[in-house]
Amino acid sequence: MILRKHLEIFIAIIILVVAGIVIAFPKRSIEFNKEADVLRPVTPAISLPELESNQARVYIGGEILVVNVARTNKERMTGLLEHAVLEEDSGMLFEFDGYDEYNFHMQAMKFPIDIIWLDNETIIDITPKAPPQAAEGEKVLYSPVVPVNRVLGVVSGFTEAQKLVPGDTIAIEFE
Repeated sequence: MILRKHLEIFIAIIILVVAGIVIAFPKRSIEFNKEADVLRPVTPAISLPELESNQARVYIGGEILVVNVARTNKERMTGLLEHAVLEEDSGMLFEFDGYDEYNFHMQAMKFPIDIIWLDNETIIDITPKAPPQAAEGEKVLYSPVVPVNRVLGVVSGFTEAQKLVPGDTIAIEFE
């Protein structure tokens, strides 16, 4: 009888502790935007950066990046070559029509980048801190471990700072 009373008190204490944790640390709610086909945390006080027609918002590792989108062969070939620097909250998303083990190089680039290889919104592989190469000489090619349909180039060190690993997911919102 006394043991049962102690067990009931113990269970009541556990319930109160769990309820206190739930109240103190509420879950962030997520909403689905059917127009943008993207999951986005609901944060009332956030101001989203404006987009131009050739840009997208990328929700990754707790950050929101505004990236240029390269959809044509010409845009993909030019990539980030015309950029003198890459801002911390920017990058370039390379969109492809199909899956392949696309090769990227850093020849004639002016700064290092992290290359994130994607299957839609899932990180498949990461090439961290790919260094720039001189315009002359043999190209060092970077490619994913399996075929991908998107590649995201971000500022060097971003993936390490955000603790990103293969299997993590991102969300992409197009204009």
